[in-house]
Amino acid sequence: MDIGTDLPDLERSGGSTVALSYRQSMNWMCHLLLRYQSVHLDTASMERYLDVFQEFNALERSLAPHLKDTCHCCSIQEIQEHHSFELHRNCAISTLCRPILSSRARQAMGNKGSSMILDKFQDALKRSVCALILLRSMSSHATRSWAFVHNGLSSALLLSFTKHLKDTEDTRQIQTQLIQSLTERNEDVGQFSIAHRKALKALQALQKLTEEDVAKESAINEAQTQRSTSHRGETSIPNEGLSGVQDLRLVSTWLTCWSE
Repeated sequence: MDIGTDLPDLERSGGSTVALSYRQSMNWMCHLLLRYQSVHLDTASMERYLDVFQEFNALERSLAPHLKDTCHCCSIQEIQEHHSFELHRNCAISTLCRPILSSRARQAMGNKGSSMILDKFQDALKRSVCALILLRSMSSHATRSWAFVHNGLSSALLLSFTKHLKDTEDTRQIQTQLIQSLTERNEDVGQFSIAHRKALKALQALQKLTEEDVAKESAINEAQTQRSTSHRGETSIPNEGLSGVQDLRLVSTWLTCWSE
């Protein structure tokens, strides 16, 4: 898979039209993942990350119509292939973007570059989770597949630990939908590996902590608003550091659930 000579060409600007099948698309995705995973992206330049995004954009342009958009799907199998590839492709993109979470990589990239890559990272995680939810709504096969569950759960957990740049409420809703989807049938959870059951348990615990913190922050903001209204002449002290405390609690809960 790490040798591209046996793979069909990708569609390039001004080139001939390409329509890769599901299997060909998965082979190309694995090839790109193996090619760039060997590169130390935590110390890579912005140009290297742009190479990654350009290659995946070329792959997306080369997909068969039903893999690009569900409006071109003519069967249940094609719909499943669309969501399956969406799940794995975005999980691969998030994996390659993951080094940007390190302070070393962000310093090397600068604020503008790291912000762009973090946006890509977050968007890929959300798309991966959404794809698993859609697959689950169609067939229980998505639960029996180790790869589907692993990629979906790991994406959801990473979203929990990532400081979101935007759409925090949207992210919480996606995670809630995933938990509901995975727990609506007890027999499905029973088929999970031990690691996946622990990951689901950790995700549920993280969701509970997040809901508690949101409620506390809302109460604090309301109290500050009332205080500023009744004491307009006084200087209010902003509430800082909540996110840092929350992050430590999330990590502690995650480690506890995985070690039990």
